[in-house]
Amino acid sequence: MIWIARTEKNQKAFIKTLLCMGFTNEKVSDIALHDFTTHFKRSLGYPPYTIDVLTIVHTDLSFDQVANNAESCLINNEIEMKFIPYTTFLIEVKSRTTRFKDWDDVAKLRELKKIADLFQ
Repeated sequence: MIWIARTEKNQKAFIKTLLCMGFTNEKVSDIALHDFTTHFKRSLGYPPYTIDVLTIVHTDLSFDQVANNAESCLINNEIEMKFIPYTTFLIEVKSRTTRFKDWDDVAKLRELKKIADLFQ
C-alpha cells in the first residue's frame, strides 16, 4: 500500500511517476480528473503484484500524524522513502481499516513481531 498526502502537488507528482513507469496518458487520465484533496484509491498492477494507492487510510488518522512516526531510508543516495514501522504503527493503521486483507496482514505482522522479539 502507498499512502499519498491529499494535495494537488502530490497528484501531479503521482501522475508524472506513473507516466515515467510506462503508463499511458489514457490510463492516467481519470486520475488527473479526480480531486486528490478528497478520498482517492486505485489499485495498480495485476494480482499477485497489485499495489493500492490511497489518500486516506482511516478518518481517525491524519497523513501528517503517521508521517511523523515514519522511518526513512535513502535509496541510491538520492531518493528518500518513508516507511511506517511495522512493529507498532503499521499494525495500528491496518487494524483500523475495513479490508479483510489488512486484518490478515495484522495477524501476520503480529507473528513476525513475536519471532523478532525472540532474537532481542
